[in-house]
Amino acid sequence: MADQWPALRAMLEAELALRATTMATTGVGSVLNSLHPRVAWTGRALPVDSSYRITTTLAEAELVLAPSVLAWPHVSTQMCDAGNAVLVYPLAAGRADQRRGGLGELVGASRAAILADLNVPRSTRQLSERHRLAPATVSYHLGVLLRSGLVLRRRDRHSVLYRRTAGGEELVGCQPEPTGPASRRKTAWVGEPGSGT
Repeated sequence: MADQWPALRAMLEAELALRATTMATTGVGSVLNSLHPRVAWTGRALPVDSSYRITTTLAEAELVLAPSVLAWPHVSTQMCDAGNAVLVYPLAAGRADQRRGGLGELVGASRAAILADLNVPRSTRQLSERHRLAPATVSYHLGVLLRSGLVLRRRDRHSVLYRRTAGGEELVGCQPEPTGPASRRKTAWVGEPGSGT
């Protein structure tokens, strides 16, 4: 597993960044509702579809959300001790990996992997390192994805960052990002309506 750790760690960091953004823009309920199909926040309770039944009150207690790169497709909990409650859920990347085969046939394996990896903004250099591709190759694929309307780009200081559009999200098979006023970023992305580009 040591050889895979840099990529796994990057996936976990991307997951944490995605969840933090979701929590900041649309609230804790959105995070809890998007963890796994067997987990659903009702506004007062967090039912987890399981083979056993246990009810735990977490008033004045914390629930630790623990993403796992090894858990797909399962979700697990530790709720017996309310002071040490944990919900382990699989990374969304695991679900994307299952769908990537068909996408790879459509756009090519490398381009599909890059598109699937743009669940958070990334630079050409980051994508090059993560996918072990030459920067020029990544730039070429990003150019194709940009012209196809599947990614957007913006400058962030000395880097240019890319992320999926709603069309890219749909192609990968993910839910599109919220589009309400609370979710609008202050930074304009190239190709976004109203961005002036």
